[in-house]
Amino acid sequence: MRLKAGEKAPLFEVEDIHGQRIALKDFAGQKLMVSFYRYSGCPFCNLRVADMIRHYPIFEKQNLKMISFWQSAKEDILETVGKQDAPFPLVPDKEMKIYALYGVERHLMAPLKVLLNPALSLRALFSPFMKLKIAGDVDLVPADFLIGPDLTIKRSYYGSHIADHIPISEIESFLVTGQ
Repeated sequence: MRLKAGEKAPLFEVEDIHGQRIALKDFAGQKLMVSFYRYSGCPFCNLRVADMIRHYPIFEKQNLKMISFWQSAKEDILETVGKQDAPFPLVPDKEMKIYALYGVERHLMAPLKVLLNPALSLRALFSPFMKLKIAGDVDLVPADFLIGPDLTIKRSYYGSHIADHIPISEIESFLVTGQ
């Protein structure tokens, strides 16, 4: 079931790829973005992480914390997306327990819908990430959640295709307005 703005974010306690404990409750009093990606070798997901790394200094100055979940094993994340040295936690959730808590979905047509954005598809095709292996559900759709200091969801964003994440402009708006 999809989560909506105004609902309390489901609590979790996990470990990232470096063994660091991460608990949602520890982010009380801060703005937080929780993102759910596909598998660690997904070229679209790796492109998004590269974009988030580029924007991170701006987000960090505005006190946004970030957590990313991956439907991959720790070892797969370390050998793929982990090589980008993201300044935010990469959390393995191969059993997809936290995905289920947040209502992350699969859509049979999601892999085909990305073709409706030829520029994005070509960007992925010619990226260094294209050669990474498929090690996950090809029909899993990303989701992003902007969570306020009171641990309430301010914005839930469920993608419509395999490369669809919340627009950067909406993240920036959240940082200014808190909504």
